[in-house]
Amino acid sequence: MFYLHLSGSADVEVSTVGSGFDTILYVRRGTCTGSDEVDCDDDGGGSYTSLITARLEAGDYYIVVDAYGSGGGSFQLNVTISLRPPVTPVTGNDQCGGAADASAGGCFSGDTAAMSDDYD
Repeated sequence: MFYLHLSGSADVEVSTVGSGFDTILYVRRGTCTGSDEVDCDDDGGGSYTSLITARLEAGDYYIVVDAYGSGGGSFQLNVTISLRPPVTPVTGNDQCGGAADASAGGCFSGDTAAMSDDYD
């Protein structure tokens, strides 16, 4: 079992690609003993390995690597986490002088309803 703490929303990919047996993979949220299953997979990674790709909210998660049937053996667990930046609200930025700075990247939200139709 593996523990995963996310401080914010994230795109998470968990796989057992590279394992030497037929794996099953579970992602659970909550406490170790009282967790809810978020996702599970059997053979989604190809060649009897497992793959879960999910957008997870902030919180505590547990990853379980299991074997199909009575099999088992050496496994490889691969975890990739891409934290999603917080959404930055922007207003009044339909003109060059009021342009919001996106130089550092991120996620932005706005509303075009009050903006002029400057560019056809």
